[in-house]
Amino acid sequence: MAVIVLDCGGVLMDSTPPLIKVCTDWVEKFFNVKIEKEKAEEMIFNFSGGTFNEGFIKALESLFPGGYDKEIVKRGSKELFEKRRKIYKEAESFPEVIETLEQLVRHFHLVISSGLEGIYLEEWLTRIGIINLFEEICSGENGDKEKHLQMLRKKYPQPQEKIVVVADSSYEMRLGDISIGVARQPWQRKLLIQAGATEVISSLDKLLTDKPLADKLLAL
Repeated sequence: MAVIVLDCGGVLMDSTPPLIKVCTDWVEKFFNVKIEKEKAEEMIFNFSGGTFNEGFIKALESLFPGGYDKEIVKRGSKELFEKRRKIYKEAESFPEVIETLEQLVRHFHLVISSGLEGIYLEEWLTRIGIINLFEEICSGENGDKEKHLQMLRKKYPQPQEKIVVVADSSYEMRLGDISIGVARQPWQRKLLIQAGATEVISSLDKLLTDKPLADKLLAL
């Protein structure tokens, strides 16, 4: 039985557009700069994989290669924290997620691998009613997603159990035996393919309704 390792934000949780807006507005406010929407999307895509804080620092380093004032980050951190918390408390799952997971769990081990803080992650999974579908929940406190996969390979040793990673950013596309990109936004598809995705799907239910892909996964 294969292991399906699912990212949360952008794959299960509909949180990416508001998160991009909150982060962009925050940087523009505190650093007095203007960030184009395409640049913000690119940074979210390329700097995911670790915790939110790690990705955010990488994004700031990309925006300000000559360095930035860390005191500004400290002064504004509470505001950013509160706005992120509001997103996670209000975010819903994508429409197809619950039914798809209820079908997948009959055939696969299901695992969450997310850079979100554990408190946000478990609260959201509980509110949506899907927390009991997962055998393992790996959060930001467990390290980056590469460390998550190292832990999971010990629990689910090959060759008996292949690992399928399902995520929406470039970092994860190199981690699984099979890596499936989820491109819910048109701009993501090309980037996921360039990052090495084995397959790219537009929504989670394609794991079941795309017959060639579903047959491939069930044969693992």
